[in-house]
Amino acid sequence: MTWHEVFHQALDDDQCVNLDTDTMDVRLAYGCKISRDIETGRISILNTAIGGYDYAEVPWPIKEKFLSEGWKTGTDHLRVYSYRYKIDKIETSIQKIISNENTDEVIDDQSLGIVDRSDTIIINLKKLRVKLLNKYILTKNKLNEDN
Repeated sequence: MTWHEVFHQALDDDQCVNLDTDTMDVRLAYGCKISRDIETGRISILNTAIGGYDYAEVPWPIKEKFLSEGWKTGTDHLRVYSYRYKIDKIETSIQKIISNENTDEVIDDQSLGIVDRSDTIIINLKKLRVKLLNKYILTKNKLNEDN
């Protein structure tokens, strides 16, 4: 499969949000932004689930999934990757807090989705970890059923 075929699958996906501009064709869905430069035809794909205000580049192993399995399954692989990334960050944060390191330097509120800072930050992190683990498991099981 080519990137143009993957892009056309995204165009046909009714779950995608159309963010076209004068110079770019853009679709956004499932934590993924795929865009095509109208002038050059160059296609880029970004992970909107991590990276804060600057979306992260999709890692090559996940890009390979898009090329081998298509848009929808590729986005499922990207979500699994993003959930795992966030779970790992949360676990690292919990470990650092427990070891009495400076909490302000440890927690990146924006990327973890924490709105309220309180004495119960570890409880909040654990709740968020459980929520992400459930999403991770559901998406991973879906991928396993499709194979």
